[in-house]
Amino acid sequence: MKKNILLFITSFFVYVLPNKVQAQGNIITLFDETPDSSLYGGIQQIITANWPITYVSPILLKFQPLRKRDVDLQFGEGQKGYILEGVTDLQFLLGQGRPTHSHTWQTLRFTLRYAPAVRMTFDNSSNLIPTNQKIGLQFDKVLWDSYTGNNLFHHPNKAIDIEKKNYWEKETKPLHMVYFTGYAMHYSNGQPEGVWYKDDSSYNRNNYISGDFSTNILNFSATYTRFYKDLLSLNIGYQNDANWFGPFSYITEQKKRYGHHRLLGYAQFLTRPMRNPFGNASIERGTDNKYYIVDKKWEWKFRADWEYILGCLSNYPKGSNNKDYRFNTHFFIEGMPLRSRALGYVAHFYYGRDYFNIRYDDPVFAYMFGVSLKLNKFKNPRFNPDSARLGESYKPPKRYKKYLKQMK
Repeated sequence: MKKNILLFITSFFVYVLPNKVQAQGNIITLFDETPDSSLYGGIQQIITANWPITYVSPILLKFQPLRKRDVDLQFGEGQKGYILEGVTDLQFLLGQGRPTHSHTWQTLRFTLRYAPAVRMTFDNSSNLIPTNQKIGLQFDKVLWDSYTGNNLFHHPNKAIDIEKKNYWEKETKPLHMVYFTGYAMHYSNGQPEGVWYKDDSSYNRNNYISGDFSTNILNFSATYTRFYKDLLSLNIGYQNDANWFGPFSYITEQKKRYGHHRLLGYAQFLTRPMRNPFGNASIERGTDNKYYIVDKKWEWKFRADWEYILGCLSNYPKGSNNKDYRFNTHFFIEGMPLRSRALGYVAHFYYGRDYFNIRYDDPVFAYMFGVSLKLNKFKNPRFNPDSARLGESYKPPKRYKKYLKQMK
């Protein structure tokens, strides 16, 4: 158990350390490198920006029941509260068109998606509740964009297409885009057979320590985005949870309780790089060997993820308030220092069925604060690092003094 915890934490923090890198063609090199300025580079950056938020929350981690529980939490289930929650959603690129390829190939990508999650309690030394384990394949394809006018059925003149893709950063109009996403994933918690609390279905309550959970997800959605310097994204989709074949099962006890059909989506707003919320600035040496006062800019993300469960839920425990909690929603506020490769800060709020596998029969209100982590960070295609200069400095910072003495 402790090895699993160590492996999880290590997999997160291997990507955390902030680094400064050189940005080609800019005077200011404090921030992460900017991507290529082509339309297709921007499109791929936008799709990356819409990935689910990955986070570790060890601060003010609270789960409050939305109704009186028929059976209180037992020792080992979170009776004394929680230490930490970590949720990842990683995508590993399997295929994507290169700059020399056609519009069709440059506007699609295939990824391997792996989304583990852990929650640790204060109850005992073996304090890891059954983990979320999701793995599968994802496909993204741009259906239409406002710059080239290309869609699945119509391609304008190729010369116009090439001109626009190479000089889109000079456009004064926003980029509007619609893209399709489809994925198939297996979702389970790795526990042996057996679902019920005390192995007794009369309680109509799941066993949160060793109860088995398994389903298979087939999801289709469409996303609209508007990008100029800020990014607005709206998504809506349909998800089917079902039994597939062999080990890819949908547990019988989940029928008419967990749900087979869902509408789901998200709304997200990602700001342009903005003034540092703490007013922090630093003196940096530019590539022209002059010193500048540079604002340590941040980006802010506001995101709401939601689902609405369709179909019959007659076996779901209605509890004291006679509700089956079909509508469930997350809300995130994320602040991201622009100079960090991977690290941000996040506040997370949730209302609805507990989103950890076998605990879906326990409706909760949750809130937590922690750090967000990125394997592939969004790099704003329209951001010019030189715009962060607040003025020229005639006094180098202390960290350069030793270097200047050596140069003399």
